[in-house]
Amino acid sequence: MKIFSFKNILIFVLSISFFAFFISIKLFFLDQCYTTKIFSSYKSFGYNHIKQCYSKNNLEHNIKKLSKDFPIFSEFLRKKKRNYYGSSNQDLITFSNTSYMKNSRDHLENYKYISGIINKKVYENIKLTDKESLIESSNWIRSHGGNWNTHYSNSEKINKNNINELRLIWKNQSIVNNKIKKEYKQNVQLNPIIINKKLLYATPDNKLLAVEAKTGNKIWELQSLVPPSRRGMVGFIDKKKNEYLFLPVGGKIYKINSKNGKLMFDFGDHGAIDSGTIIAPMIYKNFLVSVTLSRAIQTFDINTGKRLFSKTIHPERNFSGATPWGGAALDKANGLVFLVTGNPIPSLYGVNRVGANKNSSSVIAFNLNT
Repeated sequence: MKIFSFKNILIFVLSISFFAFFISIKLFFLDQCYTTKIFSSYKSFGYNHIKQCYSKNNLEHNIKKLSKDFPIFSEFLRKKKRNYYGSSNQDLITFSNTSYMKNSRDHLENYKYISGIINKKVYENIKLTDKESLIESSNWIRSHGGNWNTHYSNSEKINKNNINELRLIWKNQSIVNNKIKKEYKQNVQLNPIIINKKLLYATPDNKLLAVEAKTGNKIWELQSLVPPSRRGMVGFIDKKKNEYLFLPVGGKIYKINSKNGKLMFDFGDHGAIDSGTIIAPMIYKNFLVSVTLSRAIQTFDINTGKRLFSKTIHPERNFSGATPWGGAALDKANGLVFLVTGNPIPSLYGVNRVGANKNSSSVIAFNLNT
């Protein structure tokens, strides 16, 4: 009997190759890509969108998922990660050295209050114009009510005298009732916008729709593999009356023709630029402003997508976290971006955080003209 016959060797090699391929897929393939919707997502957003399906960036997430049923192995991996890469907000807090805590608390008043932009003489006479205020309160072309994030509209069509007379005119349902458990992906946090009487909104099955605001008739639809943005998008109408949508999704910002839902391939890399943000971008003069999860303010040419500058919001940082995920606002008249940052890590219990953690849990003003 020939143990090492060509047939046996071939079967062994093919078995090993198949096993290696299977493990590779499980470790590096994005969960959301195990679907036939990968084809419609490619049609909607192009190759830039689906290339995230197979990436080393998915490795950590998939290992966590595969090891969650094996607590001892999972904790072993967590310890190895802490040893090689440092701690994260998921790590257990230790108190091996608490000598600095009392000293930090005793001197809290030294850095509790930091003078802000209102104390700078150059800005003390800033006033908002009536025109700017009118524009902000009379349109919804950016999520949350414009550049100021006021969540306010000055429309008087709905008021306390007629609110009890409101009646449903139309409704759209992206998932039929018997497929909700299968198709529902994630709750929607994206605030809709209106561009020239078109309502643009996201659905729980990762679609972005444009409909006629008055009738609900669908104009176009895009399918995404991941939630199309999380907390904001922005529309833009240029001097030639061209209408565009800037949509953050999957670590990129896509420029889309809002009239037909087509990508603008002359923008960035086939219609997209790299900018890891989940909040609504802003448009100032002739460039796009993005506040990223990597703790930077970036600007891009609104036509070509070329990055103009990128500046960190934490020039001196001895901590992790404090990302700007809660939103940003723009004062166009003065070229100022206002953004809020979260807690430093550990985010929920900070008794042993070292130092002042400057610019964390803060409102930060950034001058786009300097």
